[in-house]
Amino acid sequence: MKKVFAVVFAVFAFALSVTADETTMEPTVSGVTARQNWPWNGNVEILYTLSTDEPCDMEVSATWRGQAEPVKLGCISGDIVNVSAGNRRIVWDPVEYGAQLPLLNFKVTVVPATLESRKYLMLNLYDGKITYSPTEPDWKNEPKEFLGTNMVFRRISATTFKFGYPQSQVSAGFINNRSLERNATLSSDYYMAIFPITEAQWRIMRKATVSDEKYFRAPFGVSYDELRGTVGNGVCWPDTFHKVADGSVVAVMRDIVRNSIPSGWTVDLPTAAQWENAARAGENGRLCYVEGSEFGATHSEMTNIVMNAGQWRPGEKLVPQIGNYNPNPFGIYDTIGCVYEYVLDWRLPKGPCETTDVIDPTGFETPKEGAEGLTRQVRGGRCTADCLMINCLPGNSGQGYESNTGRSARLCIHLKPITKIAE
Repeated sequence: MKKVFAVVFAVFAFALSVTADETTMEPTVSGVTARQNWPWNGNVEILYTLSTDEPCDMEVSATWRGQAEPVKLGCISGDIVNVSAGNRRIVWDPVEYGAQLPLLNFKVTVVPATLESRKYLMLNLYDGKITYSPTEPDWKNEPKEFLGTNMVFRRISATTFKFGYPQSQVSAGFINNRSLERNATLSSDYYMAIFPITEAQWRIMRKATVSDEKYFRAPFGVSYDELRGTVGNGVCWPDTFHKVADGSVVAVMRDIVRNSIPSGWTVDLPTAAQWENAARAGENGRLCYVEGSEFGATHSEMTNIVMNAGQWRPGEKLVPQIGNYNPNPFGIYDTIGCVYEYVLDWRLPKGPCETTDVIDPTGFETPKEGAEGLTRQVRGGRCTADCLMINCLPGNSGQGYESNTGRSARLCIHLKPITKIAE
């Protein structure tokens, strides 16, 4: 009996070892059903069951009224991003999408997409269509395609990172004294543009023709007014959250993607925390990279890196150009030495900044007492004679809210709406 038991146990242990070495199960979808609520309302409910070991995104396409090819649906909400296994629900708004009711011969398909396959998002600025890729597009050989016709975004995962700098660097006088280190949690993935907006992209967004090749590598110089709206006119975030002025850069982009992205996604500027997390590339203590080099915490170290990369020489005026240098490990370019970039947060008031940990920080609701005018923070920055204007540092605000061609922005696709003000 003892020998038999030993044999059985050995077989059972072998079975366990085989199971443990198996690869992760590919996500599968079953039980897809669609229910039109017309004429009670125009929404379509789509129910499905997802089987997966790892969360994944869902891609929804449909045909109706005799269409030959399925179309990917925008204006959807529900269980579509980072979805775990279980019974799930999606809601599609065909009225917002522009479809005519009722939907005759409606057939829907729900397909899982791994997060890796959606690492890069390419947004066509002519028609708003979105395509995904697991690898960076070949923009160097096709600058007109990916620095003009399309805007390329990189997906950045939800995370907790060190926002700001330790006391030792603050005490050295190099880091702004409103930049003390604390943990910042970003609770949702987001897509960050890998480049600042180019002059060509803005012209294409306005349906203009672009013939001069210089516009595909030139950052678009813009004021905050042109980006989102004038402070005090009732449309400037975060007083009214996502509302923006008609004709502004963000408003034009939102119109372009209106029928392409899920209802819960929003195109806007990044928050300061999102920008810094993307610039740091998830590695605490690092800020940004030029040809793979890490910026240090002294003026001389920063100056030497920029000079050694051939990006700047004392007494020279930097001519900003997109994509001159290698990206950081997240695939984000030009967070240093190119242009200042606006973020959503107000400039900080005078005095020490808070050091308590924060979740999805979005800055101040309105300028606080002691704040330096009605201004927004800028990040990134260009080099001047003493290299002091490299302004990637949290809490530093640069010139903020004013018209200046040395300022630009990169857009962010928020996968979760900004609904909370955290000071």
